[in-house]
Parts: sequence; C-alpha cells; structure tokens
Amino acid sequence: MHEQPLGPGLTPPARKVLIVEDDTNFLNVLRRIFLHHRFEVETAKNGEEALDRLANSRPDVLILDINVPHPSGLEVLSYIRQAPFLRALKVVVVTGNPVAIDHPDAQQADLLLIKPISVNELVTMVERLIG
Repeated sequence: MHEQPLGPGLTPPARKVLIVEDDTNFLNVLRRIFLHHRFEVETAKNGEEALDRLANSRPDVLILDINVPHPSGLEVLSYIRQAPFLRALKVVVVTGNPVAIDHPDAQQADLLLIKPISVNELVTMVERLIG
C-alpha cells in the first residue's frame, strides 16, 4: 500500500516512511498520523512485504515491529544492515516485547521503542532522526 498525504499542492513530500506492523489497527493509526504530518507513507504487514517495498523504493525511515511474521522484523533488520544499498536507512524498532530489544539484531536499530508509545512523540523522534 502506497499513499500520498492528503492536502493541496502537487509537490510530493520530501519525507517518506515505510511502516511494518502486523496489527492492522495500530498500522492504521500510524499511517494516519504520518500522513497528517505530511509524510509519504508505505505500509507492510509482514517481513516479506517489507522487503518487497524496500526493493522498489527508498524511504527515509522504516518503522519496524520486530514481531512481524515471515521473515521476522529482526531478520528484516539484519538484512537491511547487511545490504549495501540499505545500510544507511534509518530504522525505528517498535515492539511490545521488552525482552526482544536485548536481542543483538535489535541493537542494529537507530532507535528502540517499547509499546505503548505516543504516536505524536514517535513522529517527533522520526523527524529528528532524519533531520
């Protein structure tokens, strides 16, 4: 799924986010809040969709739930850090599993957050991360 933010003007936004989340309700909340903040938004519900999106586009930041299925978010993160064309991608890991952030692969993220999170604070952190 690929969406442009709502609003006037023909100029595409300068910022692009890929949100990888298997909880449809939370995914929709994140999608709406990032659109509201004038991000171009792509979404994926599992690791395979995320890797397909990354093969065809270059977001400024990836919001990644590490508990998504096939492959897991941790495997997606490991792949990103090993792929030369993706290594510089900013990755924000969001998880409901506080133990998972201690996994060595999770430490490769630029930012680690434990749910529940404030979506407005998440947007602020992402904006600071990507400058």
